[in-house]
Amino acid sequence: MKSKRFTLILVFLLLISLSNPISAKAADDCGFGYTFFSLFSLDGETEIDSEETCRISTWLYEKSDDGFSKYFSISMSPDDEDANNTDYSGIQIFCDKKKIEVYVWAEYADSYGWSGTGQLKFDNSPAKKFSYWLQKDFDGVTLKDSKTFMQNLVKVKKKFSFKIPTSDGYQVLVYPKGNLLEYRPIFAKAGCKF
Repeated sequence: MKSKRFTLILVFLLLISLSNPISAKAADDCGFGYTFFSLFSLDGETEIDSEETCRISTWLYEKSDDGFSKYFSISMSPDDEDANNTDYSGIQIFCDKKKIEVYVWAEYADSYGWSGTGQLKFDNSPAKKFSYWLQKDFDGVTLKDSKTFMQNLVKVKKKFSFKIPTSDGYQVLVYPKGNLLEYRPIFAKAGCKF
C-alpha cells in the first residue's frame, strides 16, 4: 500500500512539473534579451505582477540626490545568453544637468593619454569605431559622443555590443535593448532627450 501511495505521489509531482513549462524553461534559460522575474514599476518600487516568468530584460533605475548633486541613471548588464561576451561589465546611462553621459564599465581600457577607441555594433550591423575617455580610476570608459550613440540605440531591434581594448586583450560586451524606450519620457522630462 505504501509503495502505491509513493508511486502516485511521484506521478502527481511529475505531472505538476510538466504542466508548468515556464518554470521548467526558467531552470534552463529564457533566451537572449529575456530574464525570469516578477514585474516591478520603472523605479523598482512597486510590484506590478508577482508571478515570476520570462520577461523582457529591464534596465535598473537609480536616482541620487546627496544635497550637492542630483542625477539619475539606468544600467544594464551584458546578457549571459550571448556566447560572445567575455565579461559581465555593465553599461550605465546618466542624465545629469540636462546632459546624457554613457559609461561602459570595462576595467583597464587601453588609451593614449586619457583617450581611446573601440568598436561598436547595433544588432547585426557592421562594426563602427567609437571614441572614449578613460575614467581616472580605470574602472571604465565614457563615450565621447553619447548623443549619437543614443540616437542609434533607440533604433536597435534586439541588441548592441562593444569591443573595448584593455590591458588584458579585448572585452566584448553584448547587451539587450530591453525596455529602454520606457525610460525615454523620464529622460526627456529631465532635459535629456534621446
